Amino acid sequence: MKEALIERGHPAEKMGNFDVAKPQRYCVFIPGLGATQADMHAKFGIHTALVAKYGEGNVSTFNSVVSSDKPDPEHFSKIADVIMTQAKIGPIDIVMHSLGSTEFLYIKKIIKKRDKNFFRDPQVKANIRLEKIGESGNSIGLRERITFAKDVARINSDTRLKTPYAFPIKDVAFSKVTEIFSRKSNKRTGYTAIPFENARTNENFLTPQEKAAKNTYDIKLGSALAENKLKKAKRIGKQRDRMLKKPLRAVFAGTPQRSTEKKRIQIGGFQGVRVLLRALGNKPIRELRKLYHEGFTVDSLVPEFDILPINRVVKFYDTEQDAKKHTRVMQGAPHEAFALQVDLWADALKAKNY
Repeated sequence: MKEALIERGHPAEKMGNFDVAKPQRYCVFIPGLGATQADMHAKFGIHTALVAKYGEGNVSTFNSVVSSDKPDPEHFSKIADVIMTQAKIGPIDIVMHSLGSTEFLYIKKIIKKRDKNFFRDPQVKANIRLEKIGESGNSIGLRERITFAKDVARINSDTRLKTPYAFPIKDVAFSKVTEIFSRKSNKRTGYTAIPFENARTNENFLTPQEKAAKNTYDIKLGSALAENKLKKAKRIGKQRDRMLKKPLRAVFAGTPQRSTEKKRIQIGGFQGVRVLLRALGNKPIRELRKLYHEGFTVDSLVPEFDILPINRVVKFYDTEQDAKKHTRVMQGAPHEAFALQVDLWADALKAKNY
């Protein structure tokens, strides 16, 4: 009998003269623009890292509705299926990265259409934890919409912080590396910062020639920073960045096997167009805020060098105290950082436990 009770979803409470095991958390990960099923489920992808933390059978990851994958008319419904099933069983983390927060708007609509009382269920409310990362749908007014669209368009071409994040510079403190970049940091006094430490070197993505070149650049860059020659350090950093662009793409794909095939992003049909348009407004965040006011736990994991400034993240919450409780900053991370250091991000997501 004891074995039958110790299963996912059974409440953690004493029964008779033994303790029932606390149910394991489940994780649903909804990624941002361009993420494919292959990327998410690759050997070194985020799905594998999350399974290592949450346990086998406790993770569901999906592609973006706007990616090179073939459009799936049932995309939102499939995610809704998982959320509705797991939220009734036990604790579940719903993680939304970038465009994923806008996708959740449509997933929520499907859930409410199926069961108008789903989000009113006290057990569901207790089980669900929402976590947003570099969320979309947070723009107010025409100017912010235009600025956000420009920033998103620039993300793919801007690799200044991506390469040192994916391939850490040997023997150089990461905080020192970020000093040579002009982008504004999201670090803020009183907010928990998760340090960039024990990260993967990702050297298995490098050829022997690339490893040797990286080591040379690392030594030169370290010397320039030690001598406080920032202009020289920036120049060396750019050269290092160019040399590591191909392996960087491989890290994003989650496999050292490099493909020369150019994948064309598909809008994802009508549902993809709707998501992209909604991402430029603020309805997705307004809907998440409704859940927050209804008593749902909504956390924010903020990349330090994200396009969304932390002051906008903080405004989501009613008080500074609540914002500090629910907001953490990932040191040195650019917008798409979770794909570059999957272990660090999986650990940060699992570590937040209520």
